[in-house]
Formats: sequence, structure tokens, C-alpha cells
Amino acid sequence: MPSGYSLYIDRPSFLHQKIDPRTKTFMLVATFVLSLLFNGPIPLAVMFGLLLAASRWGMVPWPLVRVLLMTGIWFIALSVLIWPWYVREGSDLFRLFGVWITSDGVLFGIAMGLRVTIMVMVATLWMFTTSPQKITASFLKMGLPYKAGMAVGSSIRLVPLIAGEWATIVEAQRSRGVDYSQGGLLSRAKKSVQILGPMLLRSIDIAQALAIAMEARAFGSRSGRTSITEVRLVSLDKWVMGFGLVVIGFGVFCRIHGIGVLLRNYL
Repeated sequence: MPSGYSLYIDRPSFLHQKIDPRTKTFMLVATFVLSLLFNGPIPLAVMFGLLLAASRWGMVPWPLVRVLLMTGIWFIALSVLIWPWYVREGSDLFRLFGVWITSDGVLFGIAMGLRVTIMVMVATLWMFTTSPQKITASFLKMGLPYKAGMAVGSSIRLVPLIAGEWATIVEAQRSRGVDYSQGGLLSRAKKSVQILGPMLLRSIDIAQALAIAMEARAFGSRSGRTSITEVRLVSLDKWVMGFGLVVIGFGVFCRIHGIGVLLRNYL
């Protein structure tokens, strides 16, 4: 995963250059809503496939896509291990530690893993195809106070920066002979303290440096703020947002009628 001040890397893709940041933010929220409306594995798997296609369309580097895929597999495996212990509907498959594991429990676990993966993927795709400057400018256009917009933009910038700092600390500890791949769970937890301590101090240092830089530039001295970055909605953006509203309405219809819903009593 790239490290630096932002996940955004400029690409000549349609998603990078032609879609307004407000439209992409709307589609981000729409995807979150749709993933919550369905709890069956089939519609969520379709959404996952569409996001993979959108990632390639948006020229997301294959190493990042591979990381997202591996993360998705981990989420699905974890959900399959957890949810069958709580979901008892469906036909019995086998008995484990005195508890019957059911078909619906396994399918629901797959669906919940896909749901989390979809949310992570769409958020990553949004950050990769939208520059932090345009995100901040779009929030200002939507009426958000510029201090709040700056806070959101700074948070997005800090995600890859903190990840890069974490990797640097891990490599520094490995150079001193600390092997995080050896030992049991308790041993690894003890070793992680050697990362968490420096990471906490480094995070405080980064936050303090950011605060000093903002104060040096008189941030917050005026009630308004100008921006060199301009964003503008065009007819294409309106069509895309209209299509998103139609899809959300269709998702609500499906939820009410039980289409794509494995268990009605669960979100």
C-alpha cells in the first residue's frame, strides 16, 4: 500500500478526471447503504465484483487490489468462524463443540465478511481516485464549515502517513533483532508493545507539528475561506447521482420484500 501524505495518485482514468468529488462521495454513501440493505451473500458478491471492476477501471495499482483481496479473504474467514455460533437458522451441517453449525450461519458469515470488505474497498477507491484538496473543496461546496472540511481532509492524509510510520518502526525493530513472526499469540502481543509505544509518540509529534503549521498560517482567523481548487457539478454527475438514488430505492424495495435477504431479523 502506498505511503505518504495521501492514498491519492493522479491517473488519467474516468473516475479521476471526469467525476465530481461530491458525486463520488454520494456513491460512497450509496454503496454503504446498499451493503447494509442486503445480508445475503449473492447480492453482496455481485457488489464486490462490481467494485473490483471499478478498481481496475480507476487504474488502482494491482498490489493495492491484491492487499484488498487478501483483507477481504481474512474478513470472510473471520466472519465464518464467528457468525455460525450465533445464527441457528437453516439446516444443520455438523456439530462443533456441542453446537450445531447451520447452513444459514455459514452463508450469513460469508455475507458479513463481504459487507465489511465492500465498505473497505469503496472507501479505498474513493480515497485513491479523489485528491484531498478536492475532497475538502467539495465539503465546502456542500455547506460544511471549512474547519470541519479541513479536519476531514487532514484525517484522510494522515491514514497513509501513519501506516508508513508503522512500517518504518516495524523495520527499525526488526533491524534490532525483533522477529514478529516467531512465538505464540501472547509472545507476539508482548512484542507489539515495542511498536505501539513509538507509534503513539510519533502520532503525537505529527499532530503537534500539524497544529503548529496551521497556527503559523493563521488558520481559523477568518470565518470564511477561499480555495484554489474548484469543483463543479456537470450533467454527468447529476445522471450518476440520479442513478444512485434509483438503485437505493430498488435496494429498499428488495429489502422490504425479502429479495437478497437471507435473514430478516438481522441487519
